[in-house]
Amino acid sequence: MERKGVDQLVQKWLNDPSFRDKMKRDPEGAVKSCGISLNAEEWATLRNLLFVHQTLGELNRFFHQPEHYPNIEAVREFLGSCDNGGGYDALVEAYYIKLRGMLPADVEELFTDGVFDHPLPPAYYRGGA
Repeated sequence: MERKGVDQLVQKWLNDPSFRDKMKRDPEGAVKSCGISLNAEEWATLRNLLFVHQTLGELNRFFHQPEHYPNIEAVREFLGSCDNGGGYDALVEAYYIKLRGMLPADVEELFTDGVFDHPLPPAYYRGGA
């Protein structure tokens, strides 16, 4: 995968707070303004990365304030269920589609093989889901 343009953008993102603001408002304009050229594959990677970033940001924004979820019903409303456009759908798309499309095949294989799985199951896991 060609990534030169994306790598340049990551460096700009890390080192220039005003560029981060521009990227949030107008990604195409921000990229053009700094003279970086992206091919179609790099644009797709960038869009996927922005989607994953936004999804994680929204999950963080909701869950970091306990008053956002005073009861389990508030969490259910935020997450929704499969195919209703809620937070769960965004998470599924970010994890299974967008993020996986950015990973090199060898790294994807490591995820599929469970290499990065934590050796202990989380407390909520009951062995079947």
